Amino acid sequence: MTSRRERNKQEKPARIKVAAATLLDAKAYEQMTTREVAPSP
Repeated sequence: MTSRRERNKQEKPARIKVAAATLLDAKAYEQMTTREVAPSP
């Protein structure tokens, strides 16, 4: 049986990856919409 601390150690990187992916998605989406609204020359 793994301790809670060990499990957290394994889950943390995955959570960080998900958070980073979500952040990147949000940024990409933001850039996409701004480009659609006001296309840069």
